[in-house]
Amino acid sequence: VDITYKITEDGRWLLKVFNHSNANSWYYYNNYDKISPYTQGVGVAFKKEFNNINELFTRQRARKNKKQKNN
Repeated sequence: VDITYKITEDGRWLLKVFNHSNANSWYYYNNYDKISPYTQGVGVAFKKEFNNINELFTRQRARKNKKQKNN
């Protein structure tokens, strides 16, 4: 089971929760009695789309203000 929940409306911040069975993995198949049957986890993710490396590190508000000043 994988669950993803949008923390913010724009989808930049996400909360992820998962519960996976280890019995389905070929790696653990022969050692099933020596491992935990499930793996659980929780995480927070940040997602941002960009076209070049400069856009990754500049703030969106700063770019909007700069565009307004140029117009």
